[in-house]
Amino acid sequence: MVLKPFSEASFPTRGRAVSVTGFSGVREPYARRDSEAGMVTTELALGMIPLAVIVVLVMSMVALAAVYMDVHLTGVMLARAASIGADSAELQRLADAALPGCHIALTHRDGLVEVAVGLKPSGVLSVWGEVDATATAMMEPGVSP
Repeated sequence: MVLKPFSEASFPTRGRAVSVTGFSGVREPYARRDSEAGMVTTELALGMIPLAVIVVLVMSMVALAAVYMDVHLTGVMLARAASIGADSAELQRLADAALPGCHIALTHRDGLVEVAVGLKPSGVLSVWGEVDATATAMMEPGVSP
């Protein structure tokens, strides 16, 4: 093992211009590298804004899909109830129990019953408008519309 003598050149001081080799292989002075200090933090902060907007939009679309599934399943339930002879007052009571605030439209034609259910979502999702779904069921034999 060879020991080298201690010299001032072994430990650079702040007063002298010292250079380092960067990723490009070009020697750059420390002063130039220090001017870019914090740039990664700034770029990350600016990149998080569109990322947050995208996450909010995706989550609102997922919530809107969940509302649509609730509305559609309520329509299926009401169409089945109408196909076995439930009257419009009973259908409205079932709709209010399943989805408070929804409205229904009932039509009979050619042995089929069609139920349209609409609901305006609450909160932030209300900007997307009303969610509508339609379900159709065959009338049971012996049941009159």
